[in-house]
Amino acid sequence: MIIRLGVEEEVFLVNRAGFLSSFPEPVLLNLAKDLLQDEEKLNLARRSLIGIQWEPNPSQLEYVTRPLSPSQIEKAISFSRSILASAAVKTNQFIYVESMHPIDSTPLPINGTHISVSVMREGGILSSKALAWIYSNIRNHLPELIAISANSPRDGFASARIAYSSVLKESQEVVLRRKPLTFIPWRERGKSRYGLIFRRLGSVRSELVTNRTGDRLTEIAIRGPLTNIPEDLHTSRTASRVEVRCLDNQSREEYLTGIAHLIAALSIQAVDMLRNGIKIEERKYLKRNRERAVRKGIEATFLSGDGVLSARESFLMMLDHLEPYLDEIGASIPNNLRRGIPERELSSPTRIVRIPEKMCSYEKSLRTFLKVKIGSDRSSLEGESIRKDEILKGILYPECKLFFSREGGLVSGFDMVRIRYWLLTLKGYVPLCEEDEVLAARNPALYLAVELRRLSKRG
Repeated sequence: MIIRLGVEEEVFLVNRAGFLSSFPEPVLLNLAKDLLQDEEKLNLARRSLIGIQWEPNPSQLEYVTRPLSPSQIEKAISFSRSILASAAVKTNQFIYVESMHPIDSTPLPINGTHISVSVMREGGILSSKALAWIYSNIRNHLPELIAISANSPRDGFASARIAYSSVLKESQEVVLRRKPLTFIPWRERGKSRYGLIFRRLGSVRSELVTNRTGDRLTEIAIRGPLTNIPEDLHTSRTASRVEVRCLDNQSREEYLTGIAHLIAALSIQAVDMLRNGIKIEERKYLKRNRERAVRKGIEATFLSGDGVLSARESFLMMLDHLEPYLDEIGASIPNNLRRGIPERELSSPTRIVRIPEKMCSYEKSLRTFLKVKIGSDRSSLEGESIRKDEILKGILYPECKLFFSREGGLVSGFDMVRIRYWLLTLKGYVPLCEEDEVLAARNPALYLAVELRRLSKRG
């Protein structure tokens, strides 16, 4: 069998202060110039990549690799990141590959990784039945893949990227149906000239359906002309593949490569099961275990027919079953990954320091119009004197400073975020301290409504 893997990875653009930047076009312009001046690098890009594009959010870029052998995929990932970082630094910007920015993702924008796998026979392509088996086998192991790749802890989720994403709908079991026509939903109408596509008499089209309306924006999908996805109807059979979209970004290239190799091994295992006449049924508790993996990651407890087991134990069991197939493709699985250690356990979480700490609750609850009793003498940013016990009214403003590590044009991680709170008053910006007492806190819009009502009564 011939295995091909493709990676689509979204990355952030950040400025020199570490905040999201919105200038992707100069980065790609510089990248084009760099490649045109280096024929060797240009040829490598042409062999490795389909292309690089900016996303609807201008602070995001995405590179898309060609379908490559398992042994080539890590080099393509490393090359793609390095040329983007080199081009970005020439525009006073950097590349950040994590799924969420510590400050500017609120929770959007969010980055994600898509891994596509295709399996072909020597001298031919696999049947639609084989595609269905591959899809079903990978889908049955989504809880383990989510648990080991969860890398965006926020608001009580191990993968806030999955929890908050609007383009990762839950997948469904695959159904093979034979139809004399294809209906294109209205919202997808722009991707086809027709709303109904008819088959010739005597010809009935078989479709692999994983979403009733042909929506491809699910956590895993079968792609290609054998599906009911409108934009895939007229593609080549060689484009048939299974696309796994529910993966958080991995900053370490070897971790992303290892997860891609696990998906390849699950695909070979599925074909082997088909050859041996083993039917793949939907795993019991699949959806509930997926939810647990999103919430707790590798620390989740999975339900099983025999009771419960840890997500780490379940992942290691999956890995043990895949060993023969991993050996078959010469897989590169990092030692820590083999021990069931996700990437997020290898790095310290970003430290958030708030000054003063108690102002955080007012910011999060959007009650940012404050009445404050000042606890000590100080000056406003504009030089106005503020006395102890003075009572001020104003709007709460956070000032953030980001501390991060980088190598060249690639930000490897944020070490600390320091948030300093100020009160915007008639005397200017006043720094707030722990000894200050908040006498009242309101939502600014509510405060404005109350004041307008009071003024109208006066009139």
